[in-house]
Amino acid sequence: DILPVTEPGETNYDVLKAARVFSFFETDSSLWLSKRFVATLEYYPDFKLKNIYQRLYPLSSSVYDDQLVAYYFFTKGNELFSSTDTGLVVLDTKRQTTQLYFPRQYVTQADLRTIIPLKNDEIMIRSYGNGLFVFNTILKKYTRHYSAADICGSCRSIQITYLFKTKN
Repeated sequence: DILPVTEPGETNYDVLKAARVFSFFETDSSLWLSKRFVATLEYYPDFKLKNIYQRLYPLSSSVYDDQLVAYYFFTKGNELFSSTDTGLVVLDTKRQTTQLYFPRQYVTQADLRTIIPLKNDEIMIRSYGNGLFVFNTILKKYTRHYSAADICGSCRSIQITYLFKTKN
């Protein structure tokens, strides 16, 4: 079980203030926790706090933006991919820099959620209400979009969207 983490700067756990952990991801060098609308927390493997990111793009520990806190994670090489309300944030873990990628048609609110690895250097990203997106991790661009409004015998994107749905 993952227990809720206190707010940054708080010394005691307060059930009314602390947000639940939304997602958890482990890499070789870090444990990542997402607290929806609060922060993205990075821990050392021994559970000591390493960083609190209140905004993933640009990477910041002090400037808060609830639209740029992670939902889900995926890693490939030195890159950590994080879905956010605004778009897909790619963190270069060696250089500690981030880049934001958003679908052209959803410049301000992509509402990206679950990340599913595909073959050929692609990931599928479920959105909350905007369908499914396929992102090429080498070219760093969206290559396909299956709208939530697509209605055809072979697409079934509304059903696919809910197949991968876990939380809003």
